Amino acid sequence: HQLSGKVSIEMKTALDRLSKCVSATNTLEGFTPFRASHGKGSRIYSVGGKELLDFATGIATASTGHSHPKVVAAIQDQAAKGIHLQHNVCRHPHMISYPNRLMEHLPEGFDTFVFSNSGAEAIEGAVKLARAATNRPNIIAFSGSFHGRTGMAMNMTNSSSKYFAPGSERLGSSVTVPFPLSNTWAGVTDAQATEHALRGLHELFASELRTTSVAAIFVELIQGEGGYHQMPLEYLKSIRDLCTEHGILLVFDEVQTGFCRTGKFFTSQYVPEIQPDIVVLGKGIASGMPLSAVVAPAETFAALPPGSHGGTYGGNAVCMAAADATLDVLVNENAADNTTARGEYMLKEIVRMRADYPFIGDVRGKGVMIGVDFVEPESIGDMSGRFTNRNAAMAKRVQMSALNKGLLLFGPCSTWGHTIRMMPSCLVTQPECEEAMEKLNATCKEIKDSM
Repeated sequence: HQLSGKVSIEMKTALDRLSKCVSATNTLEGFTPFRASHGKGSRIYSVGGKELLDFATGIATASTGHSHPKVVAAIQDQAAKGIHLQHNVCRHPHMISYPNRLMEHLPEGFDTFVFSNSGAEAIEGAVKLARAATNRPNIIAFSGSFHGRTGMAMNMTNSSSKYFAPGSERLGSSVTVPFPLSNTWAGVTDAQATEHALRGLHELFASELRTTSVAAIFVELIQGEGGYHQMPLEYLKSIRDLCTEHGILLVFDEVQTGFCRTGKFFTSQYVPEIQPDIVVLGKGIASGMPLSAVVAPAETFAALPPGSHGGTYGGNAVCMAAADATLDVLVNENAADNTTARGEYMLKEIVRMRADYPFIGDVRGKGVMIGVDFVEPESIGDMSGRFTNRNAAMAKRVQMSALNKGLLLFGPCSTWGHTIRMMPSCLVTQPECEEAMEKLNATCKEIKDSM
């Protein structure tokens, strides 16, 4: 799809400069060469003055929007007092205040934290903790999962083969089982998807892996890079029961689903009867500052001897100040209620659009975590919910056409590249959502009219 006018020239210039100095190894298909100058609230601005309504938010990191005044003030205040007060040397105030405040939103007994810099780093820490706590080597992850692009995290990532560079194929100790991929548009129910996935899990234990060798099962309650598919409740209950029976730890990866994005402070709060053993946090934790965490009961962390895990910058004072301020903003500005209302509105609008645009397939989401599939009009689904006519080219066309209309979407994602993700700020307003839906509708109409 050809970009036009000033935007095209600006983007081409930026892309040419970028290709000369920055490796493409960290560039996903969601990349747009929009040259950002600054951001404010739900909008970002180019150096040339173009304004975009941001429904990508740094891949769900800017939970309070861009440069929220209270978060900025907290960062400035802490930077003036001390930028990095290293946690092996001393304890800064936010290292004490923040965990104790965040515990109020976590499952009972989750009282011990290890802070790091990214979701992938926290996943590595959770794997290390699970292995130490169980004295077992193996990890189970799901098809379509994304846990990061480092060592063991990459081993557990199954959303796309693109993450595996030559010579860095799977290192062992991680096994993939089917994700229960239901799809209402294609007629695949949660019950059917659950039956299919449970059969795959039991076949794994019968054929190649002893339960006594499994340290943990890692679960994204809503898959991120996999396309925003939600794990069915009955399947999650079965996983919890299996873990309890066999001494396997259940790990919730809430890196993308946490901090009010789905209408609760954490998505696990939708299923309080199903408790994890370890939780991994990141992305929206500090409004875009690099921070993540592994959280578990103290008795679980007791398996790791003092000094056996950590990093130089984990729990950085400025990042922790941003996290403290982010927590204040999310709670005081009722972010969870806001994402519930805004998400319900947008889902309803996109489902309505589907009647007009046959290339829109399944529409799903919770809160402001919305996935839209793009398909060939005659596409049908099978029992596993996988399509025979996914349309990755259409997903990319929608993304770039929307960009020209001033709407920044993220994607394409999913294994087949046919899903667009919407993940605005958790403080996004109703008028901003209405504007986004108008731009999306105009985009789809323009594409339909050109077909």
